[in-house]
Amino acid sequence: MDAVGEPVLAALLLGKAAQANERGVELVLTEDSRIDDGRCRRPCRPGTW
Repeated sequence: MDAVGEPVLAALLLGKAAQANERGVELVLTEDSRIDDGRCRRPCRPGTW
C-alpha cells in the first residue's frame, strides 16, 4: 500500500484488507489492478453486475 497517493482511497483499501483478513481471504493489489468509478458502461439491470 505504499503507492496509493489519495488518502481516502488508501483508507478504503486498508479497511478492505482488514475485512478480507478477518474473513481469511488475502486481498492482493498489483500494478495492473484497476479501480473504476463504479458506473456501468452499459445499461445496468439488477442481478447483471
